[in-house]
Amino acid sequence: MSKLITIIIVILVIAAGIGIYFIFQNPSSQGKCGDGICGAKEKANSNLCPGDCGVATDGNVSVGNIQKINVLVIVHTGEGGEKGCEMSRASLTDTNYIRCRDGLKTVASELNKGGIPATFEFLGPFADLLSKDTNFSFDRDILSKGHSIGFHGHSHCYYNGTFGSAGCKEIDLENKLFWGEIGQDQSPTIEELLARIDSARIFNKYSDIGSMHGMAYQYKQDSNALISEMDKRGILIWTSTKAVFSDYPENSSCNNAKILLSPHPITPAAAYSNVVYFDHGPAKGDSDMFGSSEFKLDALTSRFEELIKCRQEEQSKANPYVFAEGTHLWNIITNEDENPSEYDGISDIKAFKQWIDMDYGEITIFSKIENVYEDFIKEQR
Repeated sequence: MSKLITIIIVILVIAAGIGIYFIFQNPSSQGKCGDGICGAKEKANSNLCPGDCGVATDGNVSVGNIQKINVLVIVHTGEGGEKGCEMSRASLTDTNYIRCRDGLKTVASELNKGGIPATFEFLGPFADLLSKDTNFSFDRDILSKGHSIGFHGHSHCYYNGTFGSAGCKEIDLENKLFWGEIGQDQSPTIEELLARIDSARIFNKYSDIGSMHGMAYQYKQDSNALISEMDKRGILIWTSTKAVFSDYPENSSCNNAKILLSPHPITPAAAYSNVVYFDHGPAKGDSDMFGSSEFKLDALTSRFEELIKCRQEEQSKANPYVFAEGTHLWNIITNEDENPSEYDGISDIKAFKQWIDMDYGEITIFSKIENVYEDFIKEQR
């Protein structure tokens, strides 16, 4: 009797083994990414379908053991010639100011509807007018839509009784023209640069994020001096293009592209660890960056796919991946710009989001820059 039982057990074990073998050999049994099932192949390769083999943490920023790529949208409110929104000589009744104000409100609403948080970096003169305009509110029209606010500038200087007007060209106090220029645009002295930064922040209480022409120049002159002044002013997040160079490991697939574009946050001065640098993507004309830097959909997708190739093993919670797309407000407030190498209104940003969601939604999240900053700082500590 015991021999019969033994034979039956052996037969059952063999049958079970054969069944398991054919299940693993059948591709359909593996399901597909996103089905919530962590199959044998997925267990063997955790990068295959990370969402099926892990639990989302930190507000869905990371999935399993693979951190998501954070897509950041940075919008500068200046530049653009006659279409631009710098406003150093404008008033609340100027047609161009009204166009920029209403366009800004529309863009903020449209991005919010599309699930795309943005960081709007305001030039001082534009922030000045917006702060006086009863038809606009930073809280209601920007922050409540899920966006962030920072400062930006070129060579603007504001006279308010603190900054002397002697070194600030074009200021005419008798005619109530308080905005002028100070120093060379890209190569100011440290005093001129700090005057610009303080000017841009006067009307912008949300000023712990920002960028300013000349910051990269001063960083190269004396990195600690610049970062210490930023730290003193509570400027925690610095955004720019190729301002802070960071080498990659020699065995990295990104090695050939090192110093061209950093897909990671960087602490630019060890003594001031609260100040973090984010590369906000290629500026127009930077042809040596990942993919093409032209502001259009196929350029954004090609650059993103180059970043995917670089990803490999470099990613961790302490070294988050960032894909930033920078643009100017005047590019996206309307569809009036018919130049195919520029953004066609806001449509390309929306189309890029749809493309990401369809092809890379498992590993990508459109993030607020403060959230990435906070996670980065937390891991560094």
